[in-house]
Amino acid sequence: MIYTKEEFRRELMHKLEGDWNIKVISRWAYQIYVDRCDQFEDGLYNIVMDIVVMEEGAEFEMTKEEILELF
Repeated sequence: MIYTKEEFRRELMHKLEGDWNIKVISRWAYQIYVDRCDQFEDGLYNIVMDIVVMEEGAEFEMTKEEILELF
């Protein structure tokens, strides 16, 4: 079954409603990658990895607004 950008976006929006914590969001996105990367819709890989990499340093961090612009 294909895991779509819209499904990921909905789940991400739910995560972003809570406390804004880059590590939590990044690790959540990594878990999505591990669990479902073989089911990704075309173009979803890059979006997920842009979020995963945020934990690697300030130069990769994005605001909530910048994350939502990925879609």
